[in-house]
Amino acid sequence: LRASVTTMFSDKNYSILVSVPRHDDEETPTEEIRSFYNALDAMDNITEFTMLRHTSGQYTAQREELDDKLWDIAVESGFFQEDEAPLLPFSITALDEETFARYVEKLGLNLADYTDADNPRAIVLDQYLIMDEAGRYIEGHVLADHTPREVELLGISGAVADGQTHPTTATIRLETYTDEIPLGIETHNNASGGVTLIVSPSMIEQFGGTFYRPSVSFAINAADTTKAEKDINDTIQQMRLGYDCINYDAQKQQNENVLLVFNVLTYGFIVLISLITIANVFNTIS
Repeated sequence: LRASVTTMFSDKNYSILVSVPRHDDEETPTEEIRSFYNALDAMDNITEFTMLRHTSGQYTAQREELDDKLWDIAVESGFFQEDEAPLLPFSITALDEETFARYVEKLGLNLADYTDADNPRAIVLDQYLIMDEAGRYIEGHVLADHTPREVELLGISGAVADGQTHPTTATIRLETYTDEIPLGIETHNNASGGVTLIVSPSMIEQFGGTFYRPSVSFAINAADTTKAEKDINDTIQQMRLGYDCINYDAQKQQNENVLLVFNVLTYGFIVLISLITIANVFNTIS
């Protein structure tokens, strides 16, 4: 239980997540999101935060492109079929402009290379952490080959022709592979072989007609997460927003408290049984 709780929360490099509801029939006003962003920026208790815009696509990969260990486990679980080309899910995430610029600089890359609309490029995160049938955690990289290359991602919508729906596609270059995780992105991808592409805000706009309308969220760290959660919820109410605020630090503490009570009761029960056994032994001797 403790290992599960630790793994669940250690993947997160943020304490609070604010999610903006997505409505399929309308887009959240940019002015509303910017106003909330500015409100977060003005809170002294918040030490760092970023706005993320997320969508997803798929890529028809070749078997040899994937990590052997991941392939074996995915086939055993039925996610991939031995005789079919694997359909690999891609998560496409844009950081806000300031965070993306700092991230690119930290990696020693040229910002202009990743904001060129004529040559879409992405930073690739493909770490995974999965549990095998024996209950052991296995980690590695989804893609066996980290050579820069272009891939064609399948969208979720498409034109109907010949009585069939043909998915829209977008081509993007997998330029840089790294284990350096930016704020707001979970460290490992799941057993389905997910790959995360980090792109610039302008790049995700460019994919607007190919994939789902991006969802928006804010990943936040604070000196005092309890106070920050209250300030954020107060701001949400004052601005009359329908945003959801989750304090993962508080959830982690609650889970640890439950584990502590469970351990105390378990060890207490063991001690009680031991004392009863010892008492019975002495009674038998007497």
